[in-house]
Amino acid sequence: MLLVMLVLAATPPKDLSARYIMRIGGTPAGIVGFSLKGDQFTYTADQFFDSTFTRVLTVSDSRAMPEVLWLSTLREVGCREVLEERTNSVETVCIDAVKNNKVSGRIAGTHFDAVYGSDSQLQVLTLPSVEFRQSLEAVTPSKNLFPDGFSLQPGKKIALVPAVKGVEVVTVVPGDSEQPLANCLNAAREYLGTHAAATVVTGLVLEDGRAWPHAWVKLNGRQIDPSVPRGGDVSARRYVSFPQAQAGQLFLELAAGTRAVTAPN
Repeated sequence: MLLVMLVLAATPPKDLSARYIMRIGGTPAGIVGFSLKGDQFTYTADQFFDSTFTRVLTVSDSRAMPEVLWLSTLREVGCREVLEERTNSVETVCIDAVKNNKVSGRIAGTHFDAVYGSDSQLQVLTLPSVEFRQSLEAVTPSKNLFPDGFSLQPGKKIALVPAVKGVEVVTVVPGDSEQPLANCLNAAREYLGTHAAATVVTGLVLEDGRAWPHAWVKLNGRQIDPSVPRGGDVSARRYVSFPQAQAGQLFLELAAGTRAVTAPN
């Protein structure tokens, strides 16, 4: 039966779609989905701690297959170069073991376990600190996925370790609201409603000896924190911006402990 499943899985069908609920520590953290119609592949990720991301690609034999599309179908043992949808970069996925409908392997060196259904389609993918489970269930965003923030490790400068290109310490000024706003991501998105040229920035705020996931905006070269009211004091804070295509993954790596934040004592 397994051999039949693997043979059927060799080439993805021309029309395929799936929706996965992402959970961190059992708490809903977002929705990831894709659709394949002919050779047009659409990937969407609505992570509750980040902005919504969409990428549309043309699937062909001459380029790496999108990562989630390749993983969505049961495969044989072996390695394959795939295209990571958010960064649009090539990385390697390896299937190390297949037993009935259960698979273990590595995504860019990170271990994962997966469970496939009788139709050879992915049901559950588990990585350190995060699970993706196929479901049409409606989910409610958590108000705070990382309530304790992340610890700071001693270092010569504020940085991520291992280092990530595009991560930088930035200067941020207060917003123009009358009162502080509790949800920074909602505050940033609301700011976009009245400032069409603004873009959301996600990263960290270093404060009170910890690093906290945070969101703010960039407008005309200035970085603004709409959650801080007009005249508010941000002098004790240090803001660290992430490359937007990698922000969600970096938060997950910080939660899993595979990446750390350093800062001078």
